[in-house]
Amino acid sequence: MPDGRTHDGITMVTASFAAPICFGLCLDGNPGRAALVLASYLASGLLFSDDLDIHSIEYKRWRLLRFLWWPYQKLVPHRSWLSHGLFVGAALRILYFAGMCTLLLWLGLTALSRLLPLDASGLVGGLLSAIARSIIDHPEWWALAFLAFMMGSVVHIASDTVWTFLRRAFREPVVRPAGAPGQPTHHGAPAPEYVQRVSYNVAEGDPPSP
Repeated sequence: MPDGRTHDGITMVTASFAAPICFGLCLDGNPGRAALVLASYLASGLLFSDDLDIHSIEYKRWRLLRFLWWPYQKLVPHRSWLSHGLFVGAALRILYFAGMCTLLLWLGLTALSRLLPLDASGLVGGLLSAIARSIIDHPEWWALAFLAFMMGSVVHIASDTVWTFLRRAFREPVVRPAGAPGQPTHHGAPAPEYVQRVSYNVAEGDPPSP
């Protein structure tokens, strides 16, 4: 599959081609939607890549916050349907990140409540309620953001698939010479004389005449 820099290049090139289209479609509406789509697409490819399940470039970009993805890497096998699924992978990363952020926020507020008069559960609950109201009031914005996020994952999976296909299609065949006369093959029986002769012809040229 392509390395991280190749994936980054694909993300940036496809976003560059998509930008005029997105803003062109939003000239009669709200250009903010186009900006939201492009931002979600870039975030998906550069920060929330399918390769967060390994020690990848996208994982290193989180720097001090990369610990957020340690449990994800331990629980999700690399290139499994949980990380590289067309819909499941993108949705799982969003839910996982939201869950980790909520947990850290609650832990931080709980720690501060030891020093300050804070209601950690109430503050976290209020934030989640505000997000839920935003989704209900502006479903089209959230749908566009998720669609663009999912498209970043689709492009990643498509590039992996094409790369693997091309490598298999243009890879040079490996020809191994057969054993010497009477030497057992991988099946355990001596190789027939015609098999040995064909193998020598392919790998080393015609064998010397007896």
